[in-house]
Amino acid sequence: GGFHVQPFSNSEGAILLLKFMNLNTDSKSNVDLAKDIAQALGSLPLALNQIGGFLNQRKMPLKDFLPLYKRNAERIDSKKTGVTNYEHSLSTVWEMSLDKLSGSARILQQILVFFDPDKIDEEVLRQGSRSLAEIDVDAEFLADELDLLDAEDTLLQAALIDKAGDTGILSVHRLIQAAVMHRLSRDEKTKYFDKVIKILGWGFPDTFSKDVGHQHLSWENPQHFAEVLLRCSWYLYERECYDIARVFMKQSLDNFIDSSTLAFASAVELLGLINMDTNFQAEALKSFIQTMEIRTKILGPDDPFIAASLTTLGIVHTELGNLEEAYSYHNKAIEIRLRTKSDRIGNSYSNMSSLLLRMGKADDAEEMLKRCPSLKDFTDDTFLKTGNPRFSGDMVLLARIRQRQGRLEEATSLASKALGFRQKLLGNRLKTCDSLYQVADLLQLRGNLASAIELLNECVLIAESLPEGEGQLARAWHKLHVIYGQQGKMKQSENFKSKANALRNKILNSNQSDKAESEEAYNELNLWMLW
Repeated sequence: GGFHVQPFSNSEGAILLLKFMNLNTDSKSNVDLAKDIAQALGSLPLALNQIGGFLNQRKMPLKDFLPLYKRNAERIDSKKTGVTNYEHSLSTVWEMSLDKLSGSARILQQILVFFDPDKIDEEVLRQGSRSLAEIDVDAEFLADELDLLDAEDTLLQAALIDKAGDTGILSVHRLIQAAVMHRLSRDEKTKYFDKVIKILGWGFPDTFSKDVGHQHLSWENPQHFAEVLLRCSWYLYERECYDIARVFMKQSLDNFIDSSTLAFASAVELLGLINMDTNFQAEALKSFIQTMEIRTKILGPDDPFIAASLTTLGIVHTELGNLEEAYSYHNKAIEIRLRTKSDRIGNSYSNMSSLLLRMGKADDAEEMLKRCPSLKDFTDDTFLKTGNPRFSGDMVLLARIRQRQGRLEEATSLASKALGFRQKLLGNRLKTCDSLYQVADLLQLRGNLASAIELLNECVLIAESLPEGEGQLARAWHKLHVIYGQQGKMKQSENFKSKANALRNKILNSNQSDKAESEEAYNELNLWMLW
């Protein structure tokens, strides 16, 4: 058996790593960087020791490690670079234990590494494996309570998994997960991934019949594959992987047998959201109308889920510039959510606030935004101090309200905070581009042209890498044309003007030049509000 060394907390791991490296543990920047590294390593003592040695030997700054590790994790893990004489590297420390596994324990270990390593529910394994066991004799042990416990015991004795005594939840350390995954061949990865997909078919909750909430866990239907694709697509959409999400959604819709269900309506709605975020508003509107029709037929006109459809219709009409129609839809959604005491009312207030701002009513927009229950008693200062990234969309909106009110310093602080959240959560994605432009626009208005150019150049680099980034790219180039013109650098200004105009014409499939000088012409290539 193995001796199971528990990981440190991320804070403890950060201090230990800094001590390994003889770095100042009182420096906040050092601690923050070390904490991020510790989190990536699961704060495992051996991992911290090995990586501390790796950084020391190469005199590498903390800030440079994580990007390198993400690109070269397997190669770095294979190096023996600790600050002690321990004989194993991260890649070899579990090899003997893994080599000894056989039978059910080996299969269980290889299945578990495809789950969320922090929270694997035994019930999902048992229930989800019932249909799998019918076609896969190797998986029969998963559906048997005692056989599953025996396989778990073997892994627990070898310290290859952990199990919470109070809940029975299983977990796998991320570095063990990586080591097991590295040992699998391509064919084995495909085989075990397929097993896990079949198991998860039972474990995914049905969220189609309520705006928020969970339903009875039941997957006894022939639309299993379509619904798995739908749930994967929601994740991809939230991560702004729009091109992949769109492909998944089309496959999902093609596999639905019954197009009159709430599940099908959810799939149609998601395709609409993808189209809306990538500025195909006419297609998005068609999807939202179809979703509304299906849900109304099933649920009636006053269900809380109908408010969700009314809200998406309000948002797309805001984007299309049909402001009175948008107001009507948002108002109906608010009425339903207030009447049903929905905890989604804040979502309606935020979207109505965005609409009011587009109507030119900045003060009314501020008043509406402050109705959000989660923002009660919030001020600009508390917004800036919050560590909760879910407020980033509302922070962007409030920054735009402050800009319209002429309060540029406050707007810049809010927009900069939102940018930081988006960079950390999303990386180089569309919302980050949008925030980079917003902050650059404010810096230009305040006369800080050099910093504005720096942010716009960053926006350009990201937008050029995104399939859906052309609108952001054209707008950033146009703003660079304007700023370089302000600086009297006419050659650079004309170069960016030419590039912006050509890309705008390509996007619009036209050869218009009458509006190409205006900032509004380039704003129209992007969403009014990218939440």
